[in-house]
Amino acid sequence: MQRPQMRKAALRSLHKNRQLLPATLRGSYWRACMASVYTDYAKGAYRAGQVAAALTDTLHALALSPTLRGRLCLGLIRDMILGRTL
Repeated sequence: MQRPQMRKAALRSLHKNRQLLPATLRGSYWRACMASVYTDYAKGAYRAGQVAAALTDTLHALALSPTLRGRLCLGLIRDMILGRTL
């Protein structure tokens, strides 16, 4: 599966293109976008049985955007710990 390469490319693209955003969007908006990528790939990793990688990405997303993505991240962490289907 190509998930690790796709994840790396998506994150690299967001980093590379950050400077193309207006200055007002390079802060919390950009961090929320990064957090969204991390949570999307965390879900895929969890479904593939890679729980540690999924939790790591979800915690990274929470650190990047606790206000805008915090509820999503905390819900994902809860469901992963409880072994629920995502």
